[in-house]
Amino acid sequence: MRFYLSGKLPNQHKRTLEKFAASLAKELSLSQDPRETCIIFMNDNEIKAINRKFLNHNFATDVITFPYEPQKRASILSQDQPFGDIYISVDTARKQAQKGNYPLRQELALLVAHGFLHLLGYKDYSPRQRARMFAKQKTLLSAINPKLAPPDL
Repeated sequence: MRFYLSGKLPNQHKRTLEKFAASLAKELSLSQDPRETCIIFMNDNEIKAINRKFLNHNFATDVITFPYEPQKRASILSQDQPFGDIYISVDTARKQAQKGNYPLRQELALLVAHGFLHLLGYKDYSPRQRARMFAKQKTLLSAINPKLAPPDL
């Protein structure tokens, strides 16, 4: 799996998150998958516009994902096509990190993992779904790099 990070990501976090994303794919047995995932970092206004346009929600959020579904469009997609896109608001991540009293890089790593799990089909609408997803996030962050796990995870 190839990852492309772009947008408004603080430079000091880019390399850490690139390595984390690659380790995440390896931990999930997807490192040999030839598809790509784009992780786009933006501000609250930009993610609010995406949230409004595509999900009809008029508010900023921390992460939005758009999976590509080759099984539904096999005739037009191949293994050379993207796996999905993850949009992350650095503004919201910063607020959440400040509220939890931990570094921004930990919140960004958490949101990368969270977004990737959404691309894999995990949902967080119900308490049961959230518990399952959050447990998987905790397992992944602990296995890959415990220093990137927020303390309240």
